[in-house]
Amino acid sequence: MCDKIPPLPYPNLRAFMRHIKGLDGLRGIAALMVVLFHMDAFFGTAFSSTGQYTQATTAWQIYRRLIDGNFSVAIFFMLSGYVLLAAYEKTLSATYLTSSAIKRYFRLTPIVLASCVAAFLLQGMVGFHNVEAAQAIGGHQWLADEYREPLSFFGAIKCGLIGAYEGNLAYNGPLWTIRLELLGSFLLFGFAALFYTARHFPLYVATAICFMSALWGDDGLYLSLFLLGGMLVKYQRLRLPLIWIIPALVLATENQWTPEALFVSSHLPLPVSINALCHGAAAFLILAVTLKSDAFQRLLSIPPIAFLGRISFALYAFHLPIMMSIGAWVMVHGGAPRTAAVLAILATLAASLIVAFFASVTIDQWSQRISGAIAKALVRDDDKASPSYTKAAANQ
Repeated sequence: MCDKIPPLPYPNLRAFMRHIKGLDGLRGIAALMVVLFHMDAFFGTAFSSTGQYTQATTAWQIYRRLIDGNFSVAIFFMLSGYVLLAAYEKTLSATYLTSSAIKRYFRLTPIVLASCVAAFLLQGMVGFHNVEAAQAIGGHQWLADEYREPLSFFGAIKCGLIGAYEGNLAYNGPLWTIRLELLGSFLLFGFAALFYTARHFPLYVATAICFMSALWGDDGLYLSLFLLGGMLVKYQRLRLPLIWIIPALVLATENQWTPEALFVSSHLPLPVSINALCHGAAAFLILAVTLKSDAFQRLLSIPPIAFLGRISFALYAFHLPIMMSIGAWVMVHGGAPRTAAVLAILATLAASLIVAFFASVTIDQWSQRISGAIAKALVRDDDKASPSYTKAAANQ
């Protein structure tokens, strides 16, 4: 059976590794977009002529159109689905699925745990100044609502090990995606074990998407993205030429506040938000284009973008506590509001990149090794998947 699987469409090892780096680069850009999206309060103040936060400026309108964290999350889920199944495609090994399912919690948790502990440590060393920052810029509800209750060390440990997977966001708001990341991975592995070699695999995927979206709304749609990522592994004809980047970017810039999105959502009884629907479709198109376009993969493989890809998970996990402590402190004490906002943006980016780099080369690499060792101890692996794809899957 394995001999009949067509080879991946890359003529040599260099092209294949550029393909892997391109996917990492896409994830890195998505992680950076989340950081920029969460700094809305700083950007809205920097663009303001009065020094008070406002959404009325043309610059803010452009920023909000181009930068959307929800779209980035959709890319994360789609990429996970693709990369986690790519190694399975090479062997159709049930052992790989079992091993990957065992690895998943141990792969994700060290960075999740470290980010919760970092929030506790930042509370003691710098303090959270987000409430003061919100007051200084004339009010910003989301900024003011974070970290209103004191954090404890044991609470951070509990949140990092269990709470984040239950939806506890008190220590780190962006960790709302971790529960879906774990559930989506398990769904993908189970679905592949049952249906991947079936003749009507696309029909099963479509049925699952409709069922989960109707039953669980946006969460169901996000879980569906893992299956759609797997579809791009199995069916190479779904990969699209570069021209499809245009509709992808149009859909990516939609959100629940745009006039066209409001019009559609008010006239069609959708089981999911127009936000999630547009961003899910955009993520599918972006990944389909990336897989098809060698030029786009080369662009995503240039060193600065590749660096973002290597630290993307840690960047996503650590940036919010850093923003609410260091960034907000700079916003409060950085002088005139507009100047302080620019400095807060720079301080948040610099600190987040530095912390993410060191967390990636220590905690994240350790988590890859330990998760692999645990899976190896519990599951005997008699099959040989593609080493490069196995490594890429371990990076997820």
